[in-house]
Amino acid sequence: MACTAARSHAHRFARQRRLGRADREDLAQDILVAIVEAADRYDPSRAAWSTYVGLLAQHVVIDHARSMALRETVWLDASGADGIEHWLAADEPDHDLPLALRSAASDLPPAPMALLGLIFAHRDMVDARAASGVSAAGFYRALSDLRCWLRAAGLHPTPSRS
Repeated sequence: MACTAARSHAHRFARQRRLGRADREDLAQDILVAIVEAADRYDPSRAAWSTYVGLLAQHVVIDHARSMALRETVWLDASGADGIEHWLAADEPDHDLPLALRSAASDLPPAPMALLGLIFAHRDMVDARAASGVSAAGFYRALSDLRCWLRAAGLHPTPSRS
C-alpha cells in the first residue's frame, strides 16, 4: 500500500508541475523513504494508516516544491546575474502599451479578458485580486495564464537600450 500511495502522490504532483518520468520516480522514492522512516511513529489511535501515509507524502511534496522554487532563484549580486538589471524595470513608460493591450485584449478568451479588465479597473494587483472573489492561488494561476496569452500576442518586456 505504501508503494501505491507514494506513486499516486508523486504522479499527482508531477502532473501538476509537468515533471518528467525520472523526476516523478525520484519523488515517489522520496515519499516511500519518508514512509519507511516514519512508520514506527504511526499511532493507530490518532489516524488511519492511509491518512498518515497521505500526510507524510504531502510533506515530502511540499518540501520538493520548495526546493524547486529555491533552485529557480537568482540573486542579483551573483556572478551569473551580471547585466540583467536592465530587464527588471523600464527606463521610461511605453506610450504604445495601452494601444497594444487593447489590441491584444480583443483576441483574448473571456477569462483572461475579464482579468485584464479587472486589473485595468483597479490599477493595483492586490486590489484586483481582492475584487476577483477567487482564492489567491486561483488568481495567480489566472494571471500566469493571462501573461502567456499576452506573450503569444507579442507583448513582452524588451530590454532597455542603455
